[in-house]
Parts: sequence; C-alpha cells; structure tokens
Amino acid sequence: MSESKSLRVLRVMPLLGSAGTEVQCVEVLDELARPGADYGISPELAVMYRNPVEGARRPAACPVHELGVKRRKHSGIVVAAHKLSGHIPNYDVVHALLWPAVWAVSMARRGDCAFVASIHGSHEQSGPLGLKRAIDRPMMARADALVFNSEAGRSALTPHFGVDPATVSVIPNGKQPYPNPPGDAERNGIVCMARFRRPKRHDLLLAALAQMDSSERPRACFVGYDTRTAEFQKLASGLGLGAEIECLGGVPDPNPYLASALISALPTDHEGMPNAVLESWNTGTAVIASRVPGVQELVRDGIDGLLVDNTPQAWAGGIRRLLEDSALRQQLATEGRRRFEAEFSLQHTAKAWAELYRKVAGK
Repeated sequence: MSESKSLRVLRVMPLLGSAGTEVQCVEVLDELARPGADYGISPELAVMYRNPVEGARRPAACPVHELGVKRRKHSGIVVAAHKLSGHIPNYDVVHALLWPAVWAVSMARRGDCAFVASIHGSHEQSGPLGLKRAIDRPMMARADALVFNSEAGRSALTPHFGVDPATVSVIPNGKQPYPNPPGDAERNGIVCMARFRRPKRHDLLLAALAQMDSSERPRACFVGYDTRTAEFQKLASGLGLGAEIECLGGVPDPNPYLASALISALPTDHEGMPNAVLESWNTGTAVIASRVPGVQELVRDGIDGLLVDNTPQAWAGGIRRLLEDSALRQQLATEGRRRFEAEFSLQHTAKAWAELYRKVAGK
C-alpha cells in the first residue's frame, strides 16, 4: 500500500517503561513501521508523563511525541488531555493504552478521528468510593472499539465497564522469534522477569527460595523495574538471601537472561496476558507460574508450564520438581516454544491491529 493511502495512527501511552504492556506497545509500533512492511499504517506514539522508567524501550522506527506532563495523578490526566487535543485531529485513529491514556483521549477527542481503547489486564483498579469505576464507564463508552489482550481480561472487566463482551475484541500479544534457544545443558538457575510492584509477588518466590536448603537452592536472578532498589534488597536479606541473588533492575532486552536460565518464574496475583510467559516460551525456557486469572487461561498446566498455588510451600515444591525432573523441564520448554511459534508471532499481532484500525476508521 502506498504511503499516500497509509492510515495515520497515534498510539497514546502513559509512559515509556520496561513492563510488558509498554514493551509490547513499542514492539507493535516498530513492526507496523518496519521498512518493507505492508500493513498500510503510518504509526506514531504520544507519551503522557515525563521520566521514562528504568530499562525503558523506545520506538526505533516511528516518531515519538513527549507531552511532558509532570504529575501522574488525575490532574496530570487533564493536562495531558489538553495537550493531546491539538494532536488528535491530525490522525485517522487514536489508540489509548491503559486507563490513564483512555481517560485523557476521551476528554481530548476532537473531529472525526476514530478512538480505540485497550486495557491490558484482568483486574479492576479500585478508587475511593467506586469513583474510578463510575468514571471508567462513560470514558470507555466513548471509544469506537474496546480491545483486551486476553480472554481473561475481557470476561473479568467488561461487566465493570458496562459493556457487552460480545462487542469487544481480543488481540493477544506477540513477539519476534528468538533464534536458536540454547539447550538444557547450557542453562542454570532461575530467573524472575517482573517489576517489583503489585500484582507481582516477589515475596512468595523469595520465601520459597529461603525454605530450600542452600545445597539445593538455585541461582536466582531478578530482572524488572525496581528490583535493584534498597527496598527489594531489604526484603531478600530479611529472608537470609541477600548475597545469594542477583538483582538487575529494568533491562531493554530480557531474552538473554531468560535464555540462560533453566526455569522462568512468574509469581503474581493476576495478569492480563503475561509477556513473561510468552518471552519464556520464545527462549525455550521452562515456566513455573501462579495459578491465577490471566495465567491459567494461557498456560496449560503440566504441558507448557507448571502452575502452583500462591504459597511459599507450593512454590518451593514446584521449583524442586522442575530442578529434579529434567524430562519434565525439557517438555515444558519444548511445548512452550512450539506454542509460541504457532500462536504468538509479532507479525500476526501487528496485522490484527492494522485490520482493527482500518475497520474503526471505515477504511
């Protein structure tokens, strides 16, 4: 499709970061804008808040508009809406990711620009006296299309938004294939790829490791925003683990860390579509994860991942099982990689977004 016929799309995101949603947004933008790609989309990104977090990924192939909003409170959303109001009429489609961006775009929308809202989660963020839910409903209702990245999110959140699930699309996340993942013999230890904040449960994994004898305890590497802080170190050292774990904070590319580990751990209270699982499957790494909404809809227990209850005892038992049973560990890794290749390519995800943009724009 020629450039003159390309659909101009502005994605709006609260901030740049190393968390799954932010990284997936950038990956899709770069794929849509990739030289030689024929999606018929001319994408750009607007970022609401200042100061990208540790390990933030930036688009390499499309323009970025930084709105420079200081406050990450409701007043900051209003300021972002005011700044966006001058941008939006220049685009065919504006796509808001996560609720702060949805609110800002809802208030800023002008002219004939189509509006897509996407929520990457399966849990309602609460507010005082139900205020957030009361505001969410009219904000979501203004969108021409509401999209989730998982069936778990759609089924859990559409009732809160007052939306018929049958009218809501699901576009799963996707990744570029990791070439030639190393075999089991070239790996060691366990890696946890998750930022240090709710809903992630680093405390469970740390407590499980602390229950294990030092002779059986695997090398543990924690990668994710805020895992290099004094608060995290205090949590680990309080369990007697201080010097026995490696904390790297946010990183631009998690694949090398996953590909060097025997096991990838995702302790969490709930998820939308966990990128940590897709990235682990992509790198041929065996997955152990919490048996919670958003994970259990994705991972097939005992086939392409091991699901455990959220207790330190269950986590310690699951880790021991994977360390001792190399056949099970390799089966989970092999089936995960096969599942990734069959269902979660980045090209498939980008194509689905391009088709949705054309649909809402009437083109």
